[in-house]
Amino acid sequence: MAKAGVKCICYNFMPVFDWTRTQLDHELADGSTSLVYYQEQVDAVNPLESDSDLTLPGWDSSYTREELKNVVAEYNAMSEDDLWNNLQYFLQKIIPVAAECGVNMAIHEDDPCWSIFGLPRIITCEENIDRFLKLVDDPHNGITLCTGSLGCSNKNDVVKMAEKYAAMGRIHFEHLRNVAVLENGFEERAHLSCCGSLDMYAIVKALHDNGFTGYVRPDHGRMIWGETGRAGYGLYDRALGATYINGLWEAVEKASAK
Repeated sequence: MAKAGVKCICYNFMPVFDWTRTQLDHELADGSTSLVYYQEQVDAVNPLESDSDLTLPGWDSSYTREELKNVVAEYNAMSEDDLWNNLQYFLQKIIPVAAECGVNMAIHEDDPCWSIFGLPRIITCEENIDRFLKLVDDPHNGITLCTGSLGCSNKNDVVKMAEKYAAMGRIHFEHLRNVAVLENGFEERAHLSCCGSLDMYAIVKALHDNGFTGYVRPDHGRMIWGETGRAGYGLYDRALGATYINGLWEAVEKASAK
């Protein structure tokens, strides 16, 4: 990757199901559609015993039902400590090479940041990110701070985490998107602060004020203006998100200059 000019690699350590939503085309009040997660829909499904209308990445296209049963059984036998040990083994092999090549490794938080179908998930909160960074305490071992993945839980103070990890120089990639946190889950929303539960201005200010110079992307977006294609990755709303983020950054820069 370094030979190809790639200096930052985003990856995750989510077993089996990767990022999980219960619906990819939920219609919001503004007429757009977005990705959502409703806990009661997850609770109503046993992925090993029943067919489901849920769209779960890594399930429908990657596994047969029998293969899914086998891989879930394998991970159900693992504890969180087992997963931590696996991650440490991986990092101890990878990070020295990444450092030698000048490549930053940026782990992405679990999405959502809690256990799915009883499978262990560990990159979920500030305490666990602290533990992760200490597994191999090297500046090339960093994170992709995803505001949507962390922000879907009210237990996470995303502004505080942006301040802390930016100041440490351990945020190598920033995914900026907004979510509305609900009692039964969350909905992905437009990027503006007023559209969701996250203060996007405060997050951008925390990054700016603490020396963040890494990569940024608007990450997911709604499907708007009749656009079709891969849910969450339409051009229009992500372009609006990128423009909004640029505007926030300019506002923060000018306010700081004063």
